Amino acid sequence: LGLEGALPAWLWLALVALVLASAWLAAYRAAFYALRHADFEALSQAAPTDPGARLLLALRAEPLRLFASLLVAHTLLHLAALWLALAALAPLAGRLGLYGPAAHPAAAWGWGAAQVVGLAALLLWVAEVPGRAFGARRRLGLLRASTGPMRALLALLRPLAWPLQRLLRLARHLPRRSAEALRAGMQQSIDAAPEEASPVEEKAILRALVNLNSIAARAIMRARLDVRTLDLRLGTAEVVERINDCLLYT
Repeated sequence: LGLEGALPAWLWLALVALVLASAWLAAYRAAFYALRHADFEALSQAAPTDPGARLLLALRAEPLRLFASLLVAHTLLHLAALWLALAALAPLAGRLGLYGPAAHPAAAWGWGAAQVVGLAALLLWVAEVPGRAFGARRRLGLLRASTGPMRALLALLRPLAWPLQRLLRLARHLPRRSAEALRAGMQQSIDAAPEEASPVEEKAILRALVNLNSIAARAIMRARLDVRTLDLRLGTAEVVERINDCLLYT
């Protein structure tokens, strides 16, 4: 690639292709996870004659396969895009004295960090965000049109995605403490705290926070129909009269 002269056209084309591929992956992921029950019902009816519907139903039955494959694909795409971006901007860095044997280490590291941050922002705003928005709006059309490429991608990345898929499946079966067990443990910790370190009032507040998810909103909030408003232009006597009326009403 060299540091002098014009950059080859294939390098810029490769960068554009990687950005578009990243946008497609983001759109496919958003489209798949935006599918509703009615969509899967329609796919089940079309499955006998529609290979795209069969693929989507298979991925629904094994969601970790799609998740692992997309994660590996995104990682590889971003690494490739980073390498190409570094190669594309190397001539500019060389002319600015930020790249090469004569470059200061701090300047070289700063230039590298700026490229990584810039590429991440580019992929986010040019690929991820538009891709997700498009995929969520055109979910079925996009998924069916992407049947061939996605089938090829799943087969190509299977050697890399399979170990990750197995690891994710193993992590899902690890023992986890239930919410009730965690709440009981926190209650014991609060009760075991000495009085000088945690007064009774503080313990009461902590217990209320631990049990907050078991309290219904209706128990601590007023219904909108029970709320009365006051005009800021009212005088003191009128405000007191309104308050007294509300107290009599309640």
